[in-house]
Amino acid sequence: MDLPTCPSCHQSVIDDEAEDCPFCGASMSGPRQPKPTPAASPTKPKVAPKPKTKSSSAAPAAKTAKAPSKPESDDPFDVQGEKITKYVRLRVKPKPGREFRVVCPMCETAGYTSEQAAGKPVRCINPDCLMPIFDCPEPEPEPEPEPEPSSGMSAGMLTALAILLLGGGGFGVWWFVLREDPNIALQQAQQPALNETDLQNNSNQTGDPANSETNQNTEVVDTEPEPATPAELRQTVLAEMVKYSEHTPQMGNRDPAYDIQMIASTLASRGDEAAVREQLSRLSKLGVDRPDYRIIPLIDLAWEQMAAGESAEKTVNEALDLAQQIRGTGQPDWRAMTSVAAVLVAQDRADQAADLLSQLRSREDKEVYWAKLQSLREDKTYNFARAMQHAALVDPSQPSWVSITATLANYGKNQEALAWANRISDVNARAEALAKWGETVAANQVSQNQSISLSGFEDSLSNLSDENRRSVIVQVYARVARRLAAMGQTDLAKSWLAKADAEIAKSSPPPARTAPTVKELHEYNVQLPWAEPLELAAIATAETAAAHRQLGQSDQVQPMLDKTQALIAAITPPFDTMKDMVQNIDQNTGSIQNELGNELNLVSDDQKRTAYKRVRRNAYDLRKSAEKYVTLQTKLIAKAQGQSAPELATYHQQLETARTDGDIEKLAQLINSPPRSNAAPIDSIATAEAAMSTVGKLVEAGQIEDALLFVRRLEQFDPAEDAAEFLGGAALAVQDAETVQQAIDESKLTPVRRVAAYRGYVAVLNAKFPDEPASEDETPDEDGEDE
Repeated sequence: MDLPTCPSCHQSVIDDEAEDCPFCGASMSGPRQPKPTPAASPTKPKVAPKPKTKSSSAAPAAKTAKAPSKPESDDPFDVQGEKITKYVRLRVKPKPGREFRVVCPMCETAGYTSEQAAGKPVRCINPDCLMPIFDCPEPEPEPEPEPEPSSGMSAGMLTALAILLLGGGGFGVWWFVLREDPNIALQQAQQPALNETDLQNNSNQTGDPANSETNQNTEVVDTEPEPATPAELRQTVLAEMVKYSEHTPQMGNRDPAYDIQMIASTLASRGDEAAVREQLSRLSKLGVDRPDYRIIPLIDLAWEQMAAGESAEKTVNEALDLAQQIRGTGQPDWRAMTSVAAVLVAQDRADQAADLLSQLRSREDKEVYWAKLQSLREDKTYNFARAMQHAALVDPSQPSWVSITATLANYGKNQEALAWANRISDVNARAEALAKWGETVAANQVSQNQSISLSGFEDSLSNLSDENRRSVIVQVYARVARRLAAMGQTDLAKSWLAKADAEIAKSSPPPARTAPTVKELHEYNVQLPWAEPLELAAIATAETAAAHRQLGQSDQVQPMLDKTQALIAAITPPFDTMKDMVQNIDQNTGSIQNELGNELNLVSDDQKRTAYKRVRRNAYDLRKSAEKYVTLQTKLIAKAQGQSAPELATYHQQLETARTDGDIEKLAQLINSPPRSNAAPIDSIATAEAAMSTVGKLVEAGQIEDALLFVRRLEQFDPAEDAAEFLGGAALAVQDAETVQQAIDESKLTPVRRVAAYRGYVAVLNAKFPDEPASEDETPDEDGEDE
């Protein structure tokens, strides 16, 4: 079929009823112009004569004659097309004239501009936004007042009519309903009146209407809907997780592959290997070859296989092969490698686990934070704020080894965990690993209504000195008491704390260490070989003080803190004393050299200068050690009393004030842009822990919607996604499952954060209802629908 052709520009027009040409604007009914014929010879084109008068349609024709430019990118998902160079930059805070709030559709970051920017390109204030330029939406129009219904009658006429209708209606009701029939009234007047006996007989014959046969046979219909079963809730949530995992980055999904990893891990925790493999195949279809995204579901599956008495060797070996490809720097790498190592230890392959851990390249302070998250994922409590109430007072060295000890204990591999902890060479790290082992074993036994038995613990300490052995026992018993106190097991906690007190009473702190003389400083052992047992004892005593505080035994807190200070004072001279000594040595070089010459019988100036340099170097080293231990003492005392570390106290107070005021926007701002200070810099780990604690406190107070809003407002995706997962799990401790699910459904979380929240939700749901095995009905297909 031939399309209509414009008589002016000769372009084909799709619309048969078009009156004007969409290309040049000329009338479609005008006289047809002949089509231009190609030049006969390519040597010299013919020049058209200039028109004498300017046509009114010449300008639009010139504009539309230009062919549309080809998009620069051939990417079918390139929704922006040509690069936009002119846009309005949104502002972080509202100002006069710029009070129109605009939310980025990609990362949901809010900015402010003028309403005049509506319909124009604007730029998101988030520097990490994947699609920062978008069209500014139109402001919502104010609702117009509803027009009053018009009436053709005046107010007086309406009033009169209403009076007539009411009067007539009232007369009709009296005549037909209320008026008594005169014949019936006459008959009743002629009958004798009933006495009390007659009334009682009539009552017995009639009976109680409430107990009549008719009422007894009446069925009462319950109009309340039946609550959904855990299996139904799980099935619905899994379908939602799959649905949101299919959102593309252009739809606001930061990392679809991470969604798939969480889905696969959720299915693995139910032992559904076929469903896990199906999800992992989706990663291949996406072209994602990150090994950590495959390892975590495989290890979760391996634990379920071992719990069911099945062989997990094939699954573990597959994960181990993938682990050899990991760089070992970020949290996903760390989670993958430590999870593989834990399963290897459980399978009596501890040497392979140790070799694998040697490949880690992450910072220890980050590993400490990741280990805290991992422990809560494994014990299914998910409340970071509550866990910090009984957390270690001092961050351990070798946190990955400590974390694996806790993982093994969480999965019931108590003796394997004990053996792994005793492989740790550093005595402080070993003590913390055993403390995590003890509190985890005790918590699991109490949860299963078993008596607490730390079988094999004290026997495993035979290779330690008497001082260190006593300190490790105190630390383990104190941590068991702290964990039991947090669980509400007050009597049990007191009994274990009494054991710790008894061990502390067996020894007394040595005298405080004084400043050395110049001669003593020349021969001073700045390695401080006596420091290790004293430091270990100080930490254990402070843990005991913290346990007394948790149990409300305030009168016993300060004596324990006094012992803590005495133990640290025996390690180095006071810091202020060493600072003055260093200053004196620097300012009195000649006199110090002469003093050394007299004390050490030095003759030549070279000998004196050499001795002076040694004294000066030792003084600086000793001052540094004194500073380290006074910092340790300050932290131990603050945390044992339930306070924040001194360098973070002001920051945590600001967070707490914003939370109690209900200012969610301020809370998020303090996480996204923490206050800067040279004296106490707040790093990414401190803000991540603050975010996790804030979510835990909001959830514990029943403020689920506020917690969801807070997670939405977080800008860094790592703590935001962890916080979302922990929110979904911790909420089940304070709200019923259907209410929590509905809150997540109605939230405006981005796809990855939503899937993370569902992940925590299902993890706790499975833990609360473990007797229902996985079924095919719970396995969602790739389209997000249930099979």
